[in-house]
Amino acid sequence: MRIKTIPSIVSEIKALDPSSAVGESFLMALAESRQLPHTYHGNRLVADAEAIASTLNRLKKQNY
Repeated sequence: MRIKTIPSIVSEIKALDPSSAVGESFLMALAESRQLPHTYHGNRLVADAEAIASTLNRLKKQNY
């Protein structure tokens, strides 16, 4: 389990795929709609980076 803030997760995604359209606002919207498992550490939203990857893969499969 790798707990990270949303901006650091987006940085990792961009490092792997610079043309990725996944951004902070998209991940925040997923968290607010309860599609992304997350918690708050103080006022920062944090999530498991591996859970985000599996959530994005699941959403991709649902749309295709």
